[in-house]
Amino acid sequence: LENAINTLIDGLKDKDKDVRESCAKSLEAIPEELNEKQLENAINTLIHGFKDEDENVRKSYARSLGVISTNLTDKKLEG
Repeated sequence: LENAINTLIDGLKDKDKDVRESCAKSLEAIPEELNEKQLENAINTLIHGFKDEDENVRKSYARSLGVISTNLTDKKLEG
């Protein structure tokens, strides 16, 4: 599972906008499975993605951040 999560996080930086969007959407479903380092990396990469040239990618990243933050347990948020 760790390799799959890391692959999704790496995919957020892919040159192909469709890959970036798909990886962002996939990460929405598994925020509780991320360890602290992966969660931090995913959130930082999604935030950095707001600079993406593609509007749909930016929207996808914003939506993913919203879903991830909503789905996190209080324990994860307290860190």
